[in-house]
Amino acid sequence: MSQFPYNDILNLPYPNEEIERDFPDKVLHAAQFAPFAALTGHEEQVEETARVTEEEILLDDTAKEILNRKFCYLREHLSENPEISVTYFIKDQKKEGGSYAVKTGNLAKILTYEQAIVFSDGEMLFMKQIHSVNSPLFCEIGQEIPSLQSR
Repeated sequence: MSQFPYNDILNLPYPNEEIERDFPDKVLHAAQFAPFAALTGHEEQVEETARVTEEEILLDDTAKEILNRKFCYLREHLSENPEISVTYFIKDQKKEGGSYAVKTGNLAKILTYEQAIVFSDGEMLFMKQIHSVNSPLFCEIGQEIPSLQSR
């Protein structure tokens, strides 16, 4: 008996030449044995789970009062279209949390009933999203309106 089992049949030609002709390309021949996509969408789910979101920091009463005073001051100077920089929270549509963004531009309107602000470019932000607002206008009044960052 030989040292390797089946050594006598290992190098024999394929018995059915017609099948060989159906797959002239070895890649096509191998493709028939490729696994099917049993877990369709699995990779997207893994990516979504791995995506990081931030937790929204809820403002305390002091921070809300500071924001309120800042917006009251901005309302008084609305005719000047003051430049403001707003940090706001965007809730994630697919999972808990979200992300913070900063919008800088000129303030066009403060909508009291809708509780929103409108920038001169037409973008609108709701007050409940806003975490801080800063403006060069606040430098003119000194320490009357404390900054959220100084807390």
